Amino acid sequence: MMVRSAIKYWVERHKHVV
Repeated sequence: MMVRSAIKYWVERHKHVV
């Protein structure tokens, strides 16, 4: 499972939103 990749993607998306 690529949990780390999913988290990184989520964090990046949030970073763009902020």
